[in-house]
Amino acid sequence: MLPEFVENLIAAKADTIGAILKVPVLGWFMKGLVSTPMGYYGMLVAFFSAGSILATLLMEPMRRLFHRLGFKSEEGLSIPFYIMAVLEVPLFWALISASSMWVVLGLYGLTSLATGFSAILIAGIHQKTLGKYSGSDITKILAAESLLGILAAILATYLYGFVLTGIPIAKALLLAAGATTVLGALRLAAPWLYFSKKERRGEPSRAKPAEGK
Repeated sequence: MLPEFVENLIAAKADTIGAILKVPVLGWFMKGLVSTPMGYYGMLVAFFSAGSILATLLMEPMRRLFHRLGFKSEEGLSIPFYIMAVLEVPLFWALISASSMWVVLGLYGLTSLATGFSAILIAGIHQKTLGKYSGSDITKILAAESLLGILAAILATYLYGFVLTGIPIAKALLLAAGATTVLGALRLAAPWLYFSKKERRGEPSRAKPAEGK
């Protein structure tokens, strides 16, 4: 939906984009993007990737900062990082209310930055958790995750391509903003849903005593 939204903003302000296209280097880059069917999507991906790269660069400084604030374990760090991820909600609402292509692209990049920290953290915890399983179990888990991803993609394609056809872009964006808001609420609860109190505090788990002792 967002590429179509950006395309409509550009069409509404053709003079602005026309002036940008005349700027050396930047104009060539923009013309290469908007002159292809996937160009508007490419612009969004470029700004989203920039936010993800920035999150990667800032991950370690942010981790050290939150360690000093008392979040000692990886599981405990999920609390501040998921709170930061909730910033995606107001950013997305502001995005769909914007009237400038550059504001939309900038806000989209910021949503990637806001959610990037928790995504990186959870990827690490996921790898650590997989290490507790045997090789055959890991294969089953990864296969199940891949299957769920495929099913979600098929469902999304069906809904957007067949069920939600004909819905005005403004209404579709409101639906997306509502879904983002629900996702934000789930992110706030995620550290308590995913991890135990001991894990969040970084307390070592007690080993089970050997039999006969």
